[in-house]
Amino acid sequence: MHIEKLTDLARHIGVSAHHLNSEKKILIREIQRELGQEPCYLTDLRYSCNATCDWSDGCKKLTAAWLR
Repeated sequence: MHIEKLTDLARHIGVSAHHLNSEKKILIREIQRELGQEPCYLTDLRYSCNATCDWSDGCKKLTAAWLR
C-alpha cells in the first residue's frame, strides 16, 4: 500500500496527527494500535508469524538462513 493510502486510512481511523508524516513502518504500527492489534509490522515477531493480515505482503520478506 502506498504511503498516501496509508495516511488516508490512518486519518480516517483516528491516528493522531503527529504520526501522519511518519515513515511507513511507524504509520502501519500506529494503524495496528488504533485497530486494537499488536503493533508488530517489521518487528522480530514476523519471523514466527503465521497470520495473514493487511500488511503480511510487505512484512514477511525472505529471511536470511542464519535467522531461521
